[in-house]
Formats: sequence, C-alpha cells, structure tokens
Amino acid sequence: ATSKPHRFPPPNRMFDKPHRIWIWLKRFRKRKGYGVHSPFAFHYITELIYDRQKYEAYRTVKAAAKKRDTNRKSGRLLFRISQRIQPKQILFLGDVESRSLMYIRLGRPDAMILDNLETVNGSCFLDMAFFNIESPQKTEESVVAAMKYAGKESQFIIHGIHSSKQSLAVWKRLMKNAQSGITFDLWDLGIILFDKSYIKQDYIVNF
Repeated sequence: ATSKPHRFPPPNRMFDKPHRIWIWLKRFRKRKGYGVHSPFAFHYITELIYDRQKYEAYRTVKAAAKKRDTNRKSGRLLFRISQRIQPKQILFLGDVESRSLMYIRLGRPDAMILDNLETVNGSCFLDMAFFNIESPQKTEESVVAAMKYAGKESQFIIHGIHSSKQSLAVWKRLMKNAQSGITFDLWDLGIILFDKSYIKQDYIVNF
C-alpha cells in the first residue's frame, strides 16, 4: 500500500485548535517518553520537555504580554532549556520583539544574545541557538554554519519544522547532518543536541 502524503496546514492554521487536536491524536503514542529506551532521552523528555512546574518566569511573561500568547507551550520550553543549560552565548535568529526571546532571556538573564553569526565569539561555544524558519534555504544555511560553533552541551532549536514541505525537508537534512546528535521532533519545534557520547536517535515527541 502506498503511504499517504504528508499534509501541511496553511500558515493561519498552525495554531488552529481542531488542527492541534488532530496532531496530538496522531502522535498519541509518542507522549511522555513512551517507548523510549535511552535513559538520557527519556529523562530529557519527561523531566525537561514535560516539566509541569509553575515557574515565576511564566507569570513575568504573562504580565508583560499585550496580547494572547498563541505559542505559550513552546515559549515555556525555551525558558526551561535556557534555565537548564545556562548558556553564556545564544544565537537568536528570529523576531527580537517576540516572546520567544523573552522566555530565553528569563532562563539566563546575563547571557550574550547574538543576532547574526558574524558576532559569534569563536573562542567560546555557541551554547544555545534559536532559528525561526521563514526562508527554509536560508535557515538551513544558518544552522549548518552555526554548527561549527556547537559544543558537546549545545542545543539548537528550530521553530516551524512542519510549517511547509520545504521546512520539513530542511529538518530531515539537518537530522542527517554528520554533526547532529540526538534530535527531537516536537512538531512546532525541532531540537538538535550535539553530545556524541549518546547513540544517535531521532525522536518524535507528542508535545
């Protein structure tokens, strides 16, 4: 039997509630670390991605917001990642006025935020990087270029990996990149880790 083609929602449906429910049901068996055998990956999924603690930073963002946060879940995860790894140098290629950057800053307030690769301090690792896919080709080029600054503890987050056929193709190539380690596909976000001491595996997580 032939497989069904991957369906991509129009941009204005990315956060449509019925569509989100359909995605959640489709990925139901990929929730909360189900079927994950790697202790490291299981811990990452259950203790970081699914962390349900009520952090004070969440209230800070809510108080500062002028309109409804349509992507609150992803933003809160960015905060938790930033807080967990305490990055000194962060590359942020997206809207600097967005709440995504606010969440990341709250995780490590004194981190150096960079908005282009030319300002990366080559003597230090790029601890964390956030890429918002607007132009798939340019995003892929930026991610690959940034990988040479990635260290063992670095984490790269790409937003919009399922927003289009081209974006998904970029994500699949990045997963196969020789420098990529464990990856997590959370639908809205793709996360690339670089610690090669763990067996390479590409996980789908119902987030």
